Amino acid sequence: MLVAFALTLVVGALLLLGTPVLEALMSGIVGALSGLVALVPCLGLNYLLLPRRARRLFKQSKSQHQPMTFGWSANDSFWHSAHAEQRLPWLHYHRWRETGSVYLLYLNDTLYQFVPRHVLTAGQDTDLRETLIASGLPRR
Repeated sequence: MLVAFALTLVVGALLLLGTPVLEALMSGIVGALSGLVALVPCLGLNYLLLPRRARRLFKQSKSQHQPMTFGWSANDSFWHSAHAEQRLPWLHYHRWRETGSVYLLYLNDTLYQFVPRHVLTAGQDTDLRETLIASGLPRR
């Protein structure tokens, strides 16, 4: 959609400047294709750097280097470690997401807490999902 929008914008601007239709259309197509070609290396580089970024962020987050206990009730989530305790009402989360291996509890668009599903029993997994659904928290 972005390419189509850019193509329309470039062609429209060139037509307003008095460029012949065929030339404006060809310039717009070449520009849109150039943008797509440039986007591929940018996305590829970002994808290649993602593991490095994840390792760096984990190293910087000292609180994640120790065991953490997670619990929940109908209204709250509970986090406990050797150095801290946290109780968050479900409404303090931005949204949640369930994947095949984890529950992600988003505090904002980029910051989240995660609960690995392999540490939950089948009953706990079902209960957590039902509790999150009942909380009214948006699901991503």
